[in-house]
Amino acid sequence: MRPTTRLIAMAALAVLVLAGVAQAGETFKQVLPEKKVQMIATEEGIGAVSLVCTHLGCIVQESDAGFSCPCHGSRFGPNGELRQGPAPRPLPWFAVSQAPDGALVVDRGREVDPGTFYQPIA
Repeated sequence: MRPTTRLIAMAALAVLVLAGVAQAGETFKQVLPEKKVQMIATEEGIGAVSLVCTHLGCIVQESDAGFSCPCHGSRFGPNGELRQGPAPRPLPWFAVSQAPDGALVVDRGREVDPGTFYQPIA
């Protein structure tokens, strides 16, 4: 069974957030430290970026330029792109889907291409 994170965000809320983002042309980001992901909402949809460093598994922290690893100094851009090692690769993005009850689900066992966004169903 793949590890998943069930988010307490109903479809209606997600659609409202996306509507506000689309109207403003902005990006909404929310770090969920207990889930080890950052949710990103844009006019394209909702995405999820891992907060687990690809070097040795430490939890990265937000910084002015994106994310930084407190353990060994790796640096990542705002969308998880690798800027400085020793991490060997960028922070992965995870698949986002919607459960039948409308909750958003992040599948931490299924990586997707960076910039992959899910469009919630109203």
